[in-house]
Amino acid sequence: MWARGLCNSLEKVRWLQRPMSQFFSGKAVSASLQEFLSARLGFPQPPPMLYRNLPFSQAKQLALQRGEGTEARDPPGALCVDTGVFTGRSPRDRYIERRENSPFADLIDWGEVNQPIEPRVVDDLQKDVAAHMASLPECFVYDGLVSSGPSRLKIRVLTELAWHHAFASNMFIPLGSPAEEAAFGEPDFTVVYASGYRNRRYRAMGLNSDIFIVLGLERRLALIAGTHYAGEMKKSVFTVMNAILPTRGILPLHCAATRSLDDASPNTICFAGLSGTGKSTLSADPQRKLIGDDEHSWDDTAIRNMEGGIYVKVIRLSPEKEPILYEAVRKPHTILENVVLDNRGVVQFDDATKTENTRATCPIQSIPQWETSRQGPPPKAFVFLVCDAFGVLPPVSVLSPIQAAYHFILAYTAKVAGTERGVQKPTATFSTCFGAAFMPFSGQAYATMLCDKLKRHGTRVYLVNTGWAGGSAADGAPRMDLRISRAIIDAISTDRIDTQNLQAPDPIFGLQVPRAVDGVDSRLLNPATFWSDSRAYQRQARQLAELMQAEYARKRYNPQWAAGGPLWSTKAAQVA
Repeated sequence: MWARGLCNSLEKVRWLQRPMSQFFSGKAVSASLQEFLSARLGFPQPPPMLYRNLPFSQAKQLALQRGEGTEARDPPGALCVDTGVFTGRSPRDRYIERRENSPFADLIDWGEVNQPIEPRVVDDLQKDVAAHMASLPECFVYDGLVSSGPSRLKIRVLTELAWHHAFASNMFIPLGSPAEEAAFGEPDFTVVYASGYRNRRYRAMGLNSDIFIVLGLERRLALIAGTHYAGEMKKSVFTVMNAILPTRGILPLHCAATRSLDDASPNTICFAGLSGTGKSTLSADPQRKLIGDDEHSWDDTAIRNMEGGIYVKVIRLSPEKEPILYEAVRKPHTILENVVLDNRGVVQFDDATKTENTRATCPIQSIPQWETSRQGPPPKAFVFLVCDAFGVLPPVSVLSPIQAAYHFILAYTAKVAGTERGVQKPTATFSTCFGAAFMPFSGQAYATMLCDKLKRHGTRVYLVNTGWAGGSAADGAPRMDLRISRAIIDAISTDRIDTQNLQAPDPIFGLQVPRAVDGVDSRLLNPATFWSDSRAYQRQARQLAELMQAEYARKRYNPQWAAGGPLWSTKAAQVA
């Protein structure tokens, strides 16, 4: 029934099957920036000074002059900024405008993640933000692109902070020439980032706090206010793409992607994983080109990077474990968020005093082997990364189509003690399709599209555990050595895993593992026998299996895909 309902809802938005430049309805607006601010955004008057598409070096210099950040001595020239009390996203303060007569109203999965907000409230917020921005002595305008090909979006970002302008120039795809900039015209979508505005009327408006992130799909506008955390900008645009692309038959993915060095016969590998699973680390592979580290689209002919840069966690970044990323943040155009500098101006990457979520952004060109086309052919392999703190999942499994559907929509990983306040033992966490916070539609819509594309292109799917082995994190067992995970990814990329000669499915999770992987101790491939205490393994494995099945049932995912999940809970339910 759910699939039929999705098809009926998509039928209402067939008018969306147009070039992205014609995506939104609305009256034409002059390409003049001043007229755009007035007629399109409601500015009472433009700010006295408008900076448009500044080179990074100029935006950085203005940020330093305005006291927005500090220049590090090491990494040399990096712009170091603090984001204040908000060192991460504020999901409880994010809303999507709900218009009852909109074709999006039936498609969006309204709830705690996609909180609705009434158009009249958005009208008031837009007026307040416009008045705030117009009152500033200067503001910054960035015009660029998101993705390419049939998924391309022209984007305009207005900010009051110079370093946010520099962030946008790193994060989104720059226009290719002065001529392209001159012909930019009206953007397909606009982000207004009023970081200094706080909404004192939030209670009367029924909002959670005095900051807000509002996405107006029909008015093609995002409003961000009261927070300095730049990730809100990046993820707001990603959320918009996650609403637009499925209506055009294009699958948006929260994943990294790499392409083989051989341009004569290129192949692509995608990596989906939640925070801490190694997505950015494993995709920075010296043997492959980086298409992108976080956000991609999959259309009929290609995997395409949506972004122009990378945005990665840098807590405990080291040249030994992550040499490519370490060198990337030492190049020009780097912004470091919430890092600690010593009295010599040297960044202390191991210092989490401000937050565990220290971040770096830089252009993707900072990666030595980046794919200049920003795309690759449909993937030959898709890797689901999981950091299993229970220590019971094998380091690599080959998934059947139904198992791929189950593990994609469930998207399990684990938190461990110390990562969040109050977490004292391994705790299972789930994020639908490896990106629930950014998915406006039901997870089943995205998972169904993925299953169709995997089948159409013959893509093999692997579950790779980068977590603990031989015991749980709580028991002090060691985490999987990064060299093991790299050996597994190398075997996948070079077709050295024999997918036709797998071990029998294990009785708890139903997973099939290879009989051997070059560079990996064969004993490690079977957690049940690798644990020294078999009874302890059984307890932990059954506990995780039951947590997974309980979450799947609670979310009411497609019951047909439940057969791709753990066998233990299924047996327990049958006995009960």
